Amino acid sequence: MKELHMSEELICHNYNPDRPYVAISSTDGKSIDQPLGKAESLLIYQAGPPCPEPVEKRDIPLPSKGLGRWMQLGTALLDCQWLLVPTIGEAAFKILVNKGIMVYIIEGAITDALGLIATGGNLNTMARPEILARTTRGQEPGIRCTSSVCGGGGRGCYES
Repeated sequence: MKELHMSEELICHNYNPDRPYVAISSTDGKSIDQPLGKAESLLIYQAGPPCPEPVEKRDIPLPSKGLGRWMQLGTALLDCQWLLVPTIGEAAFKILVNKGIMVYIIEGAITDALGLIATGGNLNTMARPEILARTTRGQEPGIRCTSSVCGGGGRGCYES
């Protein structure tokens, strides 16, 4: 199983033509500002050369009991190499990362994030400070759930 936190090895985001898209959770089409657990759709962008461009607004599975929603979402995003969200629960994070999707918990302008992806820049520069600073004993800095038991109940584990 992959290590499930945002670290230097996840920053390498070379363009993969088999997974050319970026999925973004947004309420206004301009900012990365919609918690994944509250999203009903994601904006999909073409990430590759020559420049990022919008592809579609993709409906995603609605909330359900258990992990089914996140497993369905992982399948629906198999053409996406990246998912950019301001908050995500640990269950969703684990499932999506294990589906090969690079999940970044960031906020800010969509154009800024797409620009970093297009140029191979570091998306961690857009990370929420409390996400990068959060650590627990024996762990590297990065994304960690603040609860000892997380059922992914849409409570927004990473919200401050």
